[in-house]
Amino acid sequence: MIDYIVTMATHDHQWQLAPFAYMLRKYWGRDVQIVYYADRLEGDVPEGVEYRQAPIMQEKERWDWTRDFGKGFKSILRDLDEPVIAVCMMDMWLINPANLEMIDALAEYMIARPNVVRAALGVVEKVKQWSRCVETWHGMDIMTCDPKDNFHAGIMMNCGLFNRESTLSVYENTSSLQSEVMGWQVMQRHPELMSVWVRDAWGMYDYAHTQIATARGTAFLRDLSAEDKQAVKGLLPPHIKTED
Repeated sequence: MIDYIVTMATHDHQWQLAPFAYMLRKYWGRDVQIVYYADRLEGDVPEGVEYRQAPIMQEKERWDWTRDFGKGFKSILRDLDEPVIAVCMMDMWLINPANLEMIDALAEYMIARPNVVRAALGVVEKVKQWSRCVETWHGMDIMTCDPKDNFHAGIMMNCGLFNRESTLSVYENTSSLQSEVMGWQVMQRHPELMSVWVRDAWGMYDYAHTQIATARGTAFLRDLSAEDKQAVKGLLPPHIKTED
């Protein structure tokens, strides 16, 4: 059973934590602990959030995501004990009730299939022409494709479940912007491993990607309900713009 979710950022992006936590706690459906890793803390954390300094900071003066994102992520995985870990970047906010039965079953699948490095929590689109069904598990069609055909068969950093040991064994250091290219290349070199997703996983973990690299000071709220937009705007600092 997944009962905590890991998220991470550097201190200058901590403004995302309050809306991320608000939306997750609203729609998760049971008590959930959010474990937040960063280089350092800027002020208080919201209710239900546990702050931990990224272990990479024991050897670095700062966690530079343009150079050492991979090292930092691996240091976080080493800090955790569970075989399967839910990870969601802090600009990806849950917007509908999560299907915990599906999520827990997907975590069980990963434990039973240790060659699965990562399982997507959200819907994976635009890969149907390459996809194949690996097997059906608890009524869910588990899908994958050849890594050379699509990035989703690599190691994406969208919301997902990660096999701790297999991720540590293959993940390489890179920048945050290049992490998915690295993950795609790594999986091509390891045909014994797989990344998977659930066919038509609408409603399992629907999230909105609320930031883009070219507009770091803007939160994009177009996929949120009117009620959630109003609540989130009250959690954002004054210097953050919003776009509906």
